[in-house]
Amino acid sequence: MVSVLLVNPPSPPEFRVSRGLMGGFGMAVGRELLYPPIELAHVAAVLEEEGHQVAILDADALDLDAQAARRRILESGAQVVILDTSSTSLESDLALAREVRGKGPECVALLGSQVTYAPDDIFAQGGVDVLVRGEPEGSALALVAAVARGGDFVGQKGLSWLDGEGQVHHEEERPKISNLDALPIPARHLLDNSLYHFPGFAGAVTTVKSSRGCPFNCTFCGYTLAQGLRFRFRSPEHVLMEIDDLYQNHGLRHIVFRDPI
Repeated sequence: MVSVLLVNPPSPPEFRVSRGLMGGFGMAVGRELLYPPIELAHVAAVLEEEGHQVAILDADALDLDAQAARRRILESGAQVVILDTSSTSLESDLALAREVRGKGPECVALLGSQVTYAPDDIFAQGGVDVLVRGEPEGSALALVAAVARGGDFVGQKGLSWLDGEGQVHHEEERPKISNLDALPIPARHLLDNSLYHFPGFAGAVTTVKSSRGCPFNCTFCGYTLAQGLRFRFRSPEHVLMEIDDLYQNHGLRHIVFRDPI
């Protein structure tokens, strides 16, 4: 078992960023919008299913500044720290990673669409051991399993990693997940779901993704870069299972569906 902390870093001081928007490239939003880091909750569910000890720190929702987030990360004692990132917040996300790397965690990793498409640029800025490219669930699980075996990332699809001599290695791309029903529902029990809100809704809000991918490939849209051109969807039964969980177990009454189409 490996202890893992998944982190949604603070927004930059100038604006709030929602890292999951625009296919994971992120965008600046108003303070009245705060989505849960549902991508991290998906990763957490996969890791928990394999017996790992997982926590989520949503520093943005908790209004932590960078130093408070750094303190919370180091106090967690996690062996692996994985930070979500976006194009919009990359500078501050990397600054936080540099603050914690080498000070406790065995491995500091980043995930997100920006790191997927510019991994060498990310490594050049320092602060990270491993990048999780593409859809994160399977590759994050491979990362944690590799740490459990001593930290050998060779051959682990979807990862880019830095060796002891400072050389960067890019492993083969991991195929997109064909059967989305095979994924467990997001680990919302690791979030304070009362914190999330959306303009026009009275009360807590959560998000649900019932599909991934889009065949239209619009030039302005980042979703196809992140999720591919093939439309993949969950069964109605699987989506309803998630809705039942968020209603019965978390008291949530407002849902925003965040499908690409």
